[in-house]
Amino acid sequence: LTYNEPVTQWNAGEMASAVENGPFKHPGANYVLLPDGGKIDLSKIDKAQRVALANTLNTETLEAKLLQKDGGDASSRSTGGLKVVCR
Repeated sequence: LTYNEPVTQWNAGEMASAVENGPFKHPGANYVLLPDGGKIDLSKIDKAQRVALANTLNTETLEAKLLQKDGGDASSRSTGGLKVVCR
């Protein structure tokens, strides 16, 4: 059983750790869903590649930065620009 968990500023460290652990170590992750619709199967990449991927889990999108600059609320927006970790 896996569930999708969007990467946010509050859970980015936990999600990066799960990606680094991969599917074979608890707590880990099975996949990373990319903003463009792609999916990375963590069981098919090695530890060094998982660490590199974990370092790219960026939670700030241009849209979120613009909303913050304008005083808007980014929390009500979709996660279209964010990566999603499937744990």
